[in-house]
Amino acid sequence: MYKISDQVMSTEVGSDIIVLNLNDGEYYGLTHLSKEIWKTIESNTSIEELIKEVHMNSGMDYETVSKDFIDCIDQLKEMGLIIEIV
Repeated sequence: MYKISDQVMSTEVGSDIIVLNLNDGEYYGLTHLSKEIWKTIESNTSIEELIKEVHMNSGMDYETVSKDFIDCIDQLKEMGLIIEIV
């Protein structure tokens, strides 16, 4: 499970989400997959449920969808935008 860092602010602008990391002053634009992951974390919905939904709706194999999600989540963690709740 993940949560959005307390050190970020975000807003939706058009079809994107703009995120400000208050620790380093960097802005990030989230689109497509990263935007869906962000919204899922905000709503406290399971990432696993979103992976299953994308897998079923896209026709892509589960392993590819799962890897794409994990890669994107790792990037969001590295940028300090989300944290893992253990």
